[in-house]
Amino acid sequence: MIPLILLLVGLAPAQTPSPGKSDYERANALFQQQQFQSSLDAVEEALRLDPKLLPALTLRAKLAMAAKRYDLARADLERAVSLHPDAAYAQFLLGLVLYEQNELQLALAPLEAAMKRNPKDPRAPLYLGLCVESLGDTARAASLYDRTMQLEEAARQPQVETYLIAARLQMVLDQNEQAARVLQKAMRLNNRHRDVNFEWARLEARQGDYPGAVEAATRALTLPTAETTDAQIHALLARSYQALGKGEKAKQHAAAAKAEH
Repeated sequence: MIPLILLLVGLAPAQTPSPGKSDYERANALFQQQQFQSSLDAVEEALRLDPKLLPALTLRAKLAMAAKRYDLARADLERAVSLHPDAAYAQFLLGLVLYEQNELQLALAPLEAAMKRNPKDPRAPLYLGLCVESLGDTARAASLYDRTMQLEEAARQPQVETYLIAARLQMVLDQNEQAARVLQKAMRLNNRHRDVNFEWARLEARQGDYPGAVEAATRALTLPTAETTDAQIHALLARSYQALGKGEKAKQHAAAAKAEH
């Protein structure tokens, strides 16, 4: 999954003339430098001067999210969207907070609003897809992931993590050819990514190419730690070697997988 801080740093809502503007700008600069306490002090002053200042409300919410205080972030963002319902970024952040709180049904409306108000931003369809997939609507999730990939590629900012999310669902749906195309794109972006190599190995095994699965999984085992664990890789290697009739190697990897748990 995309690191939360990367979702928070970068886009800021449009600024409007306000008595809190200069304090907000100082707070935002400090946030960009990850000086969070100083940023919070400045944004509190901005909101004292202008309690309805949208950029300050969303910035204080981002600070709360960085500290994993989703309750505080949610309160600020609910106020922000009630005051400024057309603010796509505030809607997106509210949806993200609700997703992080596992309030998936509640997250749908703000994420849909964000997607409608800023149709070129790939983050809203990505998180909307994650919500609806968790709620069981895999067909809509797949469509939303397709949209996310298209938007990222159009912006020349494709993300390995998006490709992985899409490919995993495609494999669940037995769309192996589509998954292969997506994983090939991920490989072109970063062929030294452990999760990409592991998912490629899983796909090879699903299609009966066990030598290919062994090659990709063995490579994954040598790559830096990511979401995929050593135990998962050893388990896949055990199954692949068993399918190849190499019982001793299968036993070795089965034992290694058990030892990692």
